[in-house]
Amino acid sequence: MNRIVQGIGFSAAIMMVIFSGCSPSAEELLAREAKLRQACESQLSAATSSKDLAALNAAIDKAHAKLKPEVALLMVQQTIDRMISAGDYDVVEKTMATIVAKKKLKNFHEMATTSVLKNRVTAKRWAALPEAILACVTRLPEAASVPLLRQSVDALKNNKQLDILDNTCPQVWRVATNKPQVLRVATSTWVDVGIAKDRKLLPARLEALLKEKISPEQVGILFDRHFYTMIDSTEIVKQLCAVGAQILVICKDEATIQSVKLKMLDGAFITENYDLAVEMLEKGIPGKDKEWHDTTIPKVKAHRALAKNKPLEAIENFRQFMTAWKNAKQTEEFDPSTGMAYSREWILGRNAVRISKIYASIPDAESQKKTLVEADEYFKVALTKVDKNSEELKALTKEIKDAGL
Repeated sequence: MNRIVQGIGFSAAIMMVIFSGCSPSAEELLAREAKLRQACESQLSAATSSKDLAALNAAIDKAHAKLKPEVALLMVQQTIDRMISAGDYDVVEKTMATIVAKKKLKNFHEMATTSVLKNRVTAKRWAALPEAILACVTRLPEAASVPLLRQSVDALKNNKQLDILDNTCPQVWRVATNKPQVLRVATSTWVDVGIAKDRKLLPARLEALLKEKISPEQVGILFDRHFYTMIDSTEIVKQLCAVGAQILVICKDEATIQSVKLKMLDGAFITENYDLAVEMLEKGIPGKDKEWHDTTIPKVKAHRALAKNKPLEAIENFRQFMTAWKNAKQTEEFDPSTGMAYSREWILGRNAVRISKIYASIPDAESQKKTLVEADEYFKVALTKVDKNSEELKALTKEIKDAGL
C-alpha cells in the first residue's frame, strides 16, 4: 500500500480512510465535539462552584487546548461573566492574572484584560480601576478600548469618584498617543470634571492641554464646546480669549481657526475689548464673506465709540451697520448665546432704539423721538415674523416694552 500511496501522492491517513471505509460521519464528528464541549463546561462549572483556583486554571487550559479557539474563548468568557455576577471578584482577579501570564493563552489575553475592568467596576473597586483602564487602553485595539473607557468614566462619575477620574485622564491620554478617539474621550472628560469642580478651571485646563502637546484642533473643539457656557463671567471669557490666541499661534486647521476667532470676537464684545475686535475684523475672519464683515465692523466701531464717550461717532457707525443690514442678502441672525433667531427688522428696530438712547444722552430730544418712531415701524414688521407662543415673541415683546413703545 505504501508504494501505491507514494505513487499517487496521497497521505497515508487519507488512504487508510479510503481503503478501510472507516471515515467518521459528520454526525459522529459533531457528537464528539459536543461531548468534548460538555466535558469542558462541566469542568469549568465544577471549578467555579468550588472556587478552586488550580482546578479553574486547569479547566481553562483544557478548554483552550481541546476546543476550537472561538468556542473556547466564548465558553471561558461566559464563565467569567457568571463569576462576576455572582460576586466572586477575588477569584476573577487571580484567574485573569494567571491567564495574562501564560503565553500559550494569548488568544484569551484581550478577554482577560476586559474582564478585569468589568470586575472592578462591578465590585466598585475604584482605587484599582485606573490600572485596569490603562491596561485596556494600552493592550486593546482602539475600537474595543473606547467603549470600555466610556463605561469606566460613567461609573466613576455616577459614583462621585471625580478625584480618581481627574487623576486618571491625564495618564490615559499620555499612553494613547496613537489612539485619537481614546485621547478625545480622556481630554474632554478631564475638562468636564474640572468644570464640575469649579467652572473657573476651564481656561487653565485648556492651556494645560496645549502644554501637554494635545493637538490644537482637539483643544479648539473643547474651547468651542464650553465658550458660550461661560459668557456670564467676563473674567473667564477674558482668560478664554487668551487661550484662543495660543490656539491660533499653532493651529493649521482652517475650520478650527475660523471657529476660535469667532469666539474670540464675541469675547472681545463681552469684555468690551473693542480695539481687539476691530483689529481682528480688519484683518479678516476666515470663512466669513464681505457682507458679514460690512455688517460687523461698523457695529463694533459703534460700541467702541460709546466706550470712549463719542456719541456722534457711535450714531454714525450704528447707521452704517443698519444700512449694511438693509442691503444684506441675509434676512435673520442666530445668536448662540440666546438660542434665538433675530429677523432683519428686529435687528434694525433694536439699533434704532440704541441710537435714540444716545440722542437722549446728548441730549437731543427731537432726534430721539424721530428715532423711536423709526424703531416702532421696524418692530411692527418684526412681530409678524415670530411664531405665536415662542420664546422669540416673548423676548421681542419685552424689548419693545422696555423701549417705551
